Amino acid sequence: MTEFIILGRAFNVYEMLRLVIVVGTYLLFRPYLLKLTQKFQEREHARPVASGEENSPAAVGDSANKSVLAEDEEDIDGEDMSWGAKVRRRKRAEKKAIKQLIDEEERRIAEEESDEEIAEFLDKDN
Repeated sequence: MTEFIILGRAFNVYEMLRLVIVVGTYLLFRPYLLKLTQKFQEREHARPVASGEENSPAAVGDSANKSVLAEDEEDIDGEDMSWGAKVRRRKRAEKKAIKQLIDEEERRIAEEESDEEIAEFLDKDN
């Protein structure tokens, strides 16, 4: 029998055929499965909320998304909600945190090397 060696493993013809069939059917049916799950999700979000279902998708659907968007819009400082807005916001927050740490370290070093301490050391020598 003919063998195929892929990534250090030998496949015979039947194993290779089975692999091609499995991957091919996955690639063929994946778009249909995604559409089907999207329909189920839309139906779940559109259904009315029963009492006692605070955390169901239907209960937190629109109102939660609007409040999250309102919070995000407050944080963007005049930037539009386009691609990478969250990353820019995260980077800006990281830069602020790093700057605060650097400032605190500089203040600490300045306090350690203050003129008063230098004067104390000079007075001790006399």
